[in-house]
Amino acid sequence: MAVGAYRKDTNTVQLEVMSPDLSPVFAEIPLNEYEAPEDMLPPNASSTLYVEGLPEDCTTREVAHIFRHFGGYKEVRLVPEPSIYPGVNTLIHCFVDFVSPLDAAAAMDALQGYKFDLDEHDSGNLMLQFARNPGVTSAGGDC
Repeated sequence: MAVGAYRKDTNTVQLEVMSPDLSPVFAEIPLNEYEAPEDMLPPNASSTLYVEGLPEDCTTREVAHIFRHFGGYKEVRLVPEPSIYPGVNTLIHCFVDFVSPLDAAAAMDALQGYKFDLDEHDSGNLMLQFARNPGVTSAGGDC
């Protein structure tokens, strides 16, 4: 996995990752200031994002480094689902909680298609969507 740290200025969030030769590589992500009223959001908007495209060996800390500088960020939850088929990788369910749907929408807009690990040839791009049942745990209770 790439090592990352965020630096902020007034218009962008800059993600610093280390290349294989340990020289820094920077990716700039624009900060989106969602000032639209909540009724401009899609009807399925929630304050929780579901994130796909993460490698099976990613950590909560790595994912948090990507999301933590967006307004209203609360927490990341990784839920591994082992495959029932031999030789098939574990599926990682990732949920990122924000204070409001507007905060979640801003992060989703900025990070849609973000490449998780620039050093890994097979690293996937993040695919984000609003979670269908935010705040519900696997046990059926509220978070």
